[in-house]
Parts: sequence; structure tokens; C-alpha cells
Amino acid sequence: MKLLVTGIFILLIFFAPSINAQPFFAVSAGISKDLNNKKTFYAAPVTFRWKLFKHSGFFIEATNEIGFNRLTHADAYTANAQLPEHVVLTEKVRPSAFSMGIGGAIRLYTNKKNNQLTLNLSLGICDEYFAISYRNYDKVNYEVLNPDVAKDFSGVYAAIAGVYNFHKRKQDMFIMLRLQSPSSAGPGDRYVLSYDQTAPVQLTFGYNLFYKKL
Repeated sequence: MKLLVTGIFILLIFFAPSINAQPFFAVSAGISKDLNNKKTFYAAPVTFRWKLFKHSGFFIEATNEIGFNRLTHADAYTANAQLPEHVVLTEKVRPSAFSMGIGGAIRLYTNKKNNQLTLNLSLGICDEYFAISYRNYDKVNYEVLNPDVAKDFSGVYAAIAGVYNFHKRKQDMFIMLRLQSPSSAGPGDRYVLSYDQTAPVQLTFGYNLFYKKL
């Protein structure tokens, strides 16, 4: 099934309808929300796209997700009779991710002002890291029950995005709504964590910067 989905994406990327536009660099930033965890994560995504050819929707993309701390509670216990047996700590889980891949843009609609709606499909490699810390954790006297541990996930991702371009002479402003799948990385071990790989839905605003005519 995974091979079939991958094959469909590749066909759509390389046989996408021609988009008659100058090559450009695009940069955008915004906000994202994870759809894969019950206790959700939020992040600030920064995305770069490079459209290489005038008569092709082919592009290279890179996305850096700057994650915000997710605060939860953790229970810690001690065997020291002179201290409270149980304390509640604040646990911080902070994700960060970098993904890079290739894709194709399919033109869906263009109006009289040359504003354009496109559908972007892409495949690539994603590396995602989760950092864990506990506030005011007395590691000498207390032990957290079932603590989270830092973990790195690396694997293949697929993404789909709707992009609406507002055309101007030298540059286009655009709004992009993008959904990226969790990476294909497996759990790696059986240790139960309170988090899993993210599936971010990103809303970003940016610019297409045209650099030459072909």
C-alpha cells in the first residue's frame, strides 16, 4: 500500500500540468498544530520552496518546525522518610523538526488578475527530535514514575498543500495551508512515551521572489 501511494505521488509530481511562471524562491512563516497527538503540539514553521523551471510545477522544499513547549504533569516519589513521599513536577516536551523533499504543483484555478490557486504534493525525508525536561526536579532524592525520554524520529513523509498566490509584478504574496504526514519511522523500542511523531497542519503567509526569466 505504501508503495502504491508513493507511486501515485511521484506520478503527480512529475506529470503535473505546466505552470507558466518564472522560477522563484518562496519563503513563508506562520503557525502549525499537530493532529497526531491527543495532547497536541504547536510550532512556528518556516518553509522554503525553490521552483526551478518556467514550464514545470517541479519544486524543492525545506521546512523547519520551531516547536513550543508542551507542559504536562509528572509524578515523582522518594523513599526518604524526611521528605514528602510524592511531589508533582511540571514536564516540558519540546519538539523540533526539519524536513526536505521534492514536489509538484498542480494549477487548479487562475482569475483575470492572474491570482492563482495551486495544489502542491511532495515527498521527502523528515527528522524530528523531542527534548524533555522537568522543572525543579530533585534527581538525588526523587524519581519520576514512568518518565518521558528524549527521542529522535527520522523517516519519509508525504505532504499536501493548497496555495493561493496574489500576483504582483516582481513578486507574489501567498497563503499556504499545508498538511504533512508523520514520518515512516517506527517506534524503535517498546518504551511507552506520552508523545508520538507529529502530523502538522500549517498555515503560513509568504512571498515568491522571482530571480530570472527562462
